Amino acid sequence: MKEVRYTVTQKLFTLIASIIMGCEYTKDINEILGPESLAANMLSMERFPDQSQINRLLTRTDEESIIQLRDIHNQLFTEHSHSVHSSEPVVIDIDQSGLLASGKTYEFASKGYFSNKAGKKGYQLSAAFAGEHSEIVDLYLDPGNTHCQNRLEDLLSSITSKKRGG
Repeated sequence: MKEVRYTVTQKLFTLIASIIMGCEYTKDINEILGPESLAANMLSMERFPDQSQINRLLTRTDEESIIQLRDIHNQLFTEHSHSVHSSEPVVIDIDQSGLLASGKTYEFASKGYFSNKAGKKGYQLSAAFAGEHSEIVDLYLDPGNTHCQNRLEDLLSSITSKKRGG
């Protein structure tokens, strides 16, 4: 069997493509992205990595990796954002949504408030979104018991620093 090696960047492209294509679980990558050779070619791959490689990437992701991804997002956002470079006022929506985690292996998932799901475990996703431009300004994923006020200062700081350009 031929061994195919993928870079971390290609695996991240695959993860992003899987979200865009509506994969709810990494196991869906094989079925949904597997046949998409043209899309893979557009990302300089013969085909997409399978779900096991994406799972390994996610398992190896640590705090330093998250910091690097945040830095990459901040740089790309600052350079290419339509909302930052808009001469018109931009409305930024700050919101928090609960994400259920039903498995036993989810780290830092905790019981929290999830609409109509009392006693369930999961995470809270806090995000700043420029809706008119369809841009995520910043986001945080926290344990399910995190209150919405806990990330407000972080999001406001990020919004103002990006609007200033740094």
